[in-house]
Amino acid sequence: MGDKVHMDATQTVVVKQVTETYEDSAAVEWTLWLENKGDASTKIFDSVMPLDLSVEASDQMKISYSYGTRNALNDFQYIEQDFTDTFTIKSKGSSHALPFFNLNLGGRGYIIGIGWTANWQVNLTREGDRIRIQAFMPNTHFVLYAGEHVRTPRILLMPWEGDCRHAQNNLRRHLVEYHIPGENGEPTPPICCMSWGAMKAHNHIKYLKYIKEHGLRFDMYWIDAGWFGPDHDTDEFQNFYIEDWAYNIGEWRFNRIIYPDGFLPVSKAAHEAGMNVLLWFSTYGCAQNLGYLKEHPEWGTPLGDEVPIGQNPAKTRFSSIHLTNPEAYAWLLDRVSSIMLENGISGYREDCGVPSGEPLSENREGIGQMQ
Repeated sequence: MGDKVHMDATQTVVVKQVTETYEDSAAVEWTLWLENKGDASTKIFDSVMPLDLSVEASDQMKISYSYGTRNALNDFQYIEQDFTDTFTIKSKGSSHALPFFNLNLGGRGYIIGIGWTANWQVNLTREGDRIRIQAFMPNTHFVLYAGEHVRTPRILLMPWEGDCRHAQNNLRRHLVEYHIPGENGEPTPPICCMSWGAMKAHNHIKYLKYIKEHGLRFDMYWIDAGWFGPDHDTDEFQNFYIEDWAYNIGEWRFNRIIYPDGFLPVSKAAHEAGMNVLLWFSTYGCAQNLGYLKEHPEWGTPLGDEVPIGQNPAKTRFSSIHLTNPEAYAWLLDRVSSIMLENGISGYREDCGVPSGEPLSENREGIGQMQ
């Protein structure tokens, strides 16, 4: 199955379907690209649907999937439930559910995957003796400016027959073979040694010396959240529901109480132990009255009301940064790049971020996520 290109009647709007087929796993994957080749804005694109499929129903139907990272004891739990009339699930990346689903029709079925780090949604609807399967990015209502192009989520469709468990294993083999990074043709071994960002610098260095002395082999020393914010003392070993790091999201600077000599001594110790350094960021959001929002409140869109974080009594309000704003984008890119280059950091981790805010202008809903 090759790529397909469609044009509207004006010959200015191009829809290109980029497709890859995998005979060994009986899977097909595709992405839609939308491009405006004209000199003026397009008409409105509404509810763009990269997967809208009707399949034959059966008497016994089940849907299975796994929870995502909701900071709960049952994160990643496998769920199997009966399907009768409707099924809907929404997520952002893998924050609520992993983006893979198996519709079991009794001896046959369909595995669906959504490749998208922003918001996505899956709908299954019984329509007589058929089932309608839809997978898409919700809340799309936009025009394309002249010369502009965007893409949709990538869709994986894997029909199967026989044993449902064999189908699940076929999906795993497919992901390992074609999507999970490998090394010299082999699956990637454990590569990271992870630590908490609010741990004091001297403790980082102590653990890194231990790793070096005992010949432990890791590619990366992973520094998680908690390293940033105004200079303040904080508990080195925090419980997720009472920790304070989230109140400082957006203040992208090293906390000098935790790192009194800056971060370079930690990077140096990691490099001496034969490891690179990976640092945690969550750049899509910013807590109120912090970081860039103090000087540029127009760069963010407030999200909802002030709320406490976890079991903390203090309330805060997050804003979503406008990455389609050239000044905001340039500032953020420069800030993150400077932190990494000046501190010997070569690995970057972007966390799940925050819900998306309102569109920057009329008829541009969803465009920021698609770009």
